[in-house]
Amino acid sequence: MARGQRAMVLALIAVLGACSGDDSPDDAGSPGSTGAAPQALSTVETLPFTPENTVVSPAGLEQLSAGLLGASELGVPESWAILDIDPLVPDEVRLADDADPFLGLLECADGVTREGTDRAWIARRFTAPETPLDNGLLSVELTVEIESTEEFAADRAALAACVVGEQATVAFTDEDLPLALVPAVNAPATAVLLSSEPTESVPYPSVLSAVVANHGGFSATVVFAGLDQGTDWQIDARDLAARLLVELQP
Repeated sequence: MARGQRAMVLALIAVLGACSGDDSPDDAGSPGSTGAAPQALSTVETLPFTPENTVVSPAGLEQLSAGLLGASELGVPESWAILDIDPLVPDEVRLADDADPFLGLLECADGVTREGTDRAWIARRFTAPETPLDNGLLSVELTVEIESTEEFAADRAALAACVVGEQATVAFTDEDLPLALVPAVNAPATAVLLSSEPTESVPYPSVLSAVVANHGGFSATVVFAGLDQGTDWQIDARDLAARLLVELQP
């Protein structure tokens, strides 16, 4: 056999040997080996990622954005911290004691002062970073929600059943809230005046003036809170609640 033919035969034998699928130990593939035959990839079904704590956004949540007023619109310093809370915020944040609009001084049934994840609502709190204003004001909180007249009536009745500790006193007053920008229209409302001696959660003599009102399928809650210096922010709370209800109307 000629030398050229012999070389071709040897090359053909080498190729056939590589394709024979021989899985003897000498030919077994190893990391970095170039002699092992490629392995077929198995098909795995990819499932969408769905965390256990995923909360579906309540219908109509975007309608409430008109109620998220800024510091300049409220007349508080721009340096005040802002905390926004809604149903999509994790439970450990949304249900924390310092996220309570009444600072833990008023004990109410679930869903009375703030709804759960099945309802559309948004809350925004402005808080002084260090010292209160000259009149003792430390925070202002706004909560707006989509709520029917019937739902509001149930919450209003439940609010009157809230209780305070031995260090605090509270007064609930049902009233009609005039909507200044809507002539001859009054919104059903409840005013809350809460005062307390120092407690573990609020270590200073405190006072909170709040108004909860409903009109046109929306409710607004406004809470002014601060150091008790004899100041009453009830008028401010009323005016702000009325403004929010007007802002929310389509």
